[in-house]
Amino acid sequence: MAALTDIDLETTRAGFLAGAAALLAVPAVAAESTVIIPTAFDGGRFFAIPRVASDGAVMRLWLDTDGGGFVFAEAVERWKLPVLPGPGGRKGHWTRLPAFDPSVSVPPPRGRDGLLPIFTRDEADRRDAILAGFDGQLGASWFQERVWMFDYVRRRVLLRSALAGTDGVKIPVRFRTDAAGARRDGAQSPRLDIAIGGGALAASLDIAATVALTETARTLVESGPRAVRATSFVRRKTFAAWQRAHPQWHVLRDVSPNAGIDAIRVPAVQLGPIDLGTAWFTTRPGDDVFEGDDDIDAKLGAPAFYGRTVSLDYPAGVLALRSGVS
Repeated sequence: MAALTDIDLETTRAGFLAGAAALLAVPAVAAESTVIIPTAFDGGRFFAIPRVASDGAVMRLWLDTDGGGFVFAEAVERWKLPVLPGPGGRKGHWTRLPAFDPSVSVPPPRGRDGLLPIFTRDEADRRDAILAGFDGQLGASWFQERVWMFDYVRRRVLLRSALAGTDGVKIPVRFRTDAAGARRDGAQSPRLDIAIGGGALAASLDIAATVALTETARTLVESGPRAVRATSFVRRKTFAAWQRAHPQWHVLRDVSPNAGIDAIRVPAVQLGPIDLGTAWFTTRPGDDVFEGDDDIDAKLGAPAFYGRTVSLDYPAGVLALRSGVS
């Protein structure tokens, strides 16, 4: 949903929005062959659902290509996870995923020494429906250096060894780099170029972009019955520019119980040679999900890919898109 930065994420909501104890006995995953990740599909969002070895309980982890990952403090306490200093001198308290049942497992993050920051929610966070119903998030540090398929037809996530010729149209993606030109460890959120309304737009791929809708807005915004559901994000300045240039585009005001969230329906999203069709974009209060993301003006979310499979080769920097059943 948003890339994590190196500020203290243990106690700040802004940090979340801006951005060998756990080794798993899963030979297939370790070998990076094709593996179906245990997931649930809820409101257009994928959640990994591995089973914790110590008590057999399911740990529910939100999958977010545009976030850095975290574990809620309640989950750390529940499963008695270690509290550790941050990798590479990063601030705050960090932890590792627990050991999982080998038959219902996920691999550890590749980045940041396998560690995830601990997120302690305040009262506002606890009231936010978007942050309810799961134990943590697997983000850029988990996806990096791997090859993935997000199958929005069969509603599943696959960890793969490589892209295949049958994966569809291939489109280049890019990642932010440091001064030396190297990708940033744990912050590899895919960037891509889209076109909307005749104008080019730099965007990130954000499969976790989410909006909580009012009851009225829920019936007006297509894509499913859930009040908390996947969306795409747009900066307010871009939203306003679209309104001025295209007054016929459908706009809804105050679509969320959270103040300051509006929605606009664009008639087409062009990604490379592919027309993804119509899409709803929503704003955020103060553009908070764009904090630290000065290079983009939109975040393309899951609804743009419904009915398709998205394969993403992080090492090669390639996205492959195919319509229909995989």
